[in-house]
Amino acid sequence: MGFKNTTVEFDVQEREAGVSKWSGSALIQYAITNIAAFSAVPMQLVTLAGFCSLIGALILGVQTLANYWAGRAVEGFTTVILLILLTGSIIMMSLGIIGYYISKIYDEVKGRPRYFISRTVKNRAQNIP
Repeated sequence: MGFKNTTVEFDVQEREAGVSKWSGSALIQYAITNIAAFSAVPMQLVTLAGFCSLIGALILGVQTLANYWAGRAVEGFTTVILLILLTGSIIMMSLGIIGYYISKIYDEVKGRPRYFISRTVKNRAQNIP
């Protein structure tokens, strides 16, 4: 948000009594929640996966068509494979893009200011003698 950052070093002391109530799975779930809440990276990863899937679909589509034209393809297999691959990759890319838009809308609805003013300078016109 534009604030100056600093580091504070400290030593973590051992727990005096009892054990932590955080299990390993709870910590993992907490990490996933924080990544999803404060970052749009998961949506970008879905879009990237959809793009990679589309490239794979095009490669496999070319291979499937080559097998079809060579007469080595099973009847009906070519059409089904091409439709599934292309549709699945387009859906993944679309979901990633929609998710990215939703994350931007979420950021906007939080109502956080775009910047903070730490100090202001008085109007120069008032300082003229």
